[in-house]
Parts: sequence; structure tokens; C-alpha cells
Amino acid sequence: TTGGQDAPLVFGKSNPGGINGLLGVSSITDSTISGGIHHNMEFYGQSGDGSLAITRSVIRANSAATGANGMLWSAEGTATARVLVENSQFNDNRSVALDIATTDNAMVNFTLQNSRWTRITQGTAGVAISNAANSSMTADINSNIAGGFDGSAVFAGQMSTPPTALSKLHVSIRDNILTAPVSAYGHTILVLLSSATGAVAPSRVLVSNNDLLQDSTTGGTRGIVIDTPNNNTNPQFDATVVNNTVSLTNPNFAVAAIGISARQLSSACMNISGNNVSVVAQGVAAILAQQDSPATAYLYGTGADAAAVLAAGNPMSTTEVSGTLNLTAAPCLLPDSPLLP
Repeated sequence: TTGGQDAPLVFGKSNPGGINGLLGVSSITDSTISGGIHHNMEFYGQSGDGSLAITRSVIRANSAATGANGMLWSAEGTATARVLVENSQFNDNRSVALDIATTDNAMVNFTLQNSRWTRITQGTAGVAISNAANSSMTADINSNIAGGFDGSAVFAGQMSTPPTALSKLHVSIRDNILTAPVSAYGHTILVLLSSATGAVAPSRVLVSNNDLLQDSTTGGTRGIVIDTPNNNTNPQFDATVVNNTVSLTNPNFAVAAIGISARQLSSACMNISGNNVSVVAQGVAAILAQQDSPATAYLYGTGADAAAVLAAGNPMSTTEVSGTLNLTAAPCLLPDSPLLP
């Protein structure tokens, strides 16, 4: 069902006046989709269950003047979906390669694996995963290759309507090879967590076994960032950042390659270990674990203090603790695995 949008493949229409798109289980296999005036593919749902498997397909090169995303999946109302993308390519889409978003009371399970998204001549950023309001997002991004974007290769977090205590954001980013060019202004993996005022919006994030090369010369860009930057918010998050290899090659900008921060009124559990991180610039630690008052942060591990635990857990990297991180012997909670179509 098309809402009249300017994409080669359209199912449904967003609110207001929304039209349900896919219902039941569908598939796109061995296809090439390109040349969209706006998005190349767009899917909308307001109710019911619509699931999709995309396999061995190429989604590329929408309009250089008016193009937007390679793929947009927007779940609204009470819609539910299970989406699998595997062995596919998303190249030269003018805005974001894949944008998967939930809001209202919708629920999405999303898996992206064994695929590529690249910028050759156009494209702002790679994959964007987001939830809002009371909605639920469970995503697993694994075993992919991506690069060339000035923005982030992978973004996860909250956008539009702030999430409530009823929301859920579980994201795994693992076993990927991600590179950023000298022109990059975005952190390679960026997770920004927020909440409605007074709502303890829960999130679980796993970033593991990724190989990241950040070549940016624009300053301030990192390999991995998890942060709670919004004023008057109190998200609660569990962040497990383990066994990643990260390299920052710019000698002129002294920033940590991995930065995990609990700020505002947030509460956090951090597990940061087994990472091999190199920073060419002098005078800065490769890994930063940060707490800014009045946030509350716990670092998983046992030892003399948080600085000792962080250093012992990442023996191949220099480390720094900023603020007050308490220690906990209870492991941080891991994300759920998404359901498949």
C-alpha cells in the first residue's frame, strides 16, 4: 500500500493520516533498488505485525539533489515488526544508509548482518537506530563492513519524543569493521541516551569485538562514544564495551578513542574491558570512563578503585577515570537478542 511518496519501493504512510504498510511476513531477495527521488525504500506501520527479510540485495544511489535514506522503517502506534537485513549493500544513499525508528507504543526487532554500507560519492551517515515515547527497539548489528561517512557509521539512541520508563532500547554492535575518513566529524559508533523529564528510561548497549579506524583530522571525533548529554533527563543504562580494537590516527587532537559518560541525572553500569586502543596524540588516555554529578555510575569489577579496575581490565590501553565511579561485582545487563522474521 503506497502513500504516494517518491521512492521506488513504498509500503504505507506515516501519521498523520497514516496507512499501514507491510502486514504478515514478506521478503526482498536478489534485488537492486536505486534512483529514488527521496528514500529508496520506505516502510510505515501504525498497527498489526509486519515483518521483512532482505537478502542479497543492493540499495544504492538515490537522487544527488533530493535523495534521503537508503531504507526507512518507521513503526508508530501499536505496530510490531521483525526485520532482518543480511548479505546486502547500501551504497551512496544521500542521507542515512538505513534508518530504523520506533515511537508511540510500537515494537521493532531489527537484525543487520553480513552487509555493507559505504559512501563513495554521497551519504551523510550509516545506520541509525532509535526509539521514542513508550516504544521498544531491540537491534543487533553484527559482522558488517562500513566506511566513508563523515557522520557516524552506527548511531543508536533516542530522537523526537523523549522515551518514558515504559520504553526499551536494547542494541548490540558487534564484530563489525568500521572506518572513518579524514573528513569525518562524527564519532564512528555513537550512542546518545535520553529520557522524558523524570522518567527513568532504560537502555542496554553492547559494543564488542569491533575493529575501528578513525582517521578524522577535524578534531574531537572518537571511535566509540556512549553519553547522556540532554539537560533535565535521567536515563538508566547498562553499557558493556569489551574486546574492541580502536585506532585514532590524528596526532593533533588529544581525545580519548573510547569515551563512556554518565551525565545529567543518569544512572549507569559500565563494563569496559579487553579493549586494545591506540591514540597517536600525546597527553591523553585512550579510554575514558566519566561521571559528572549528579549522575550515578558503577564500574563492573573488583579492585582497589575504579581507576585500578579500568586499567587492569584494559592492559593494552591507557585509561582515565573522571568523576566518581563506584565499583560493583554485579555484571551489567546485556541486551536481548532481536526476534527474527
